[in-house]
Amino acid sequence: MYTQQLVESHKSKSGQLGFSIYQNPCYLSGFFKDLSNVTTGEYLEFVSKVGDAMHALNTGRFILDISEMKGFSLSLRAAAVNNIKMTVIDKAPYFILAIVKGNDLFENLATQTALKMALPLSSKFLAGKMFDCTEEARALAVNWLLEFQIPSELKTT
Repeated sequence: MYTQQLVESHKSKSGQLGFSIYQNPCYLSGFFKDLSNVTTGEYLEFVSKVGDAMHALNTGRFILDISEMKGFSLSLRAAAVNNIKMTVIDKAPYFILAIVKGNDLFENLATQTALKMALPLSSKFLAGKMFDCTEEARALAVNWLLEFQIPSELKTT
């Protein structure tokens, strides 16, 4: 069992995107909520900050909670897929993504499709997996994320 300690939290201008940094071991935990009024600029600024934090912390472990997400437009989805490599993956030493899904089957399917499209973008994108939105599944997601073995050539410390 891990003794995760919250270090700091960040939110986007609208408060609908956010992430927290945990230590022991180090990973980031983020959320997407109502994206209906989130601009592409706000979205890209947010994901770029996630990438900057990963670079500064020398980690690529990220859990994203989309259980309350709604209004993820096609333009934001395109920005996500088209920019994930530059804004996050290139900055991180490696990238592992655990996603806590919501109850909207369309959103879950669209997210799964985007994940499959993004995985081949970089050899540093090691894995992505979706988990149900229950406390038990969230715990499984964190354990999967933290126990995922990083290839030695990508370890920097």
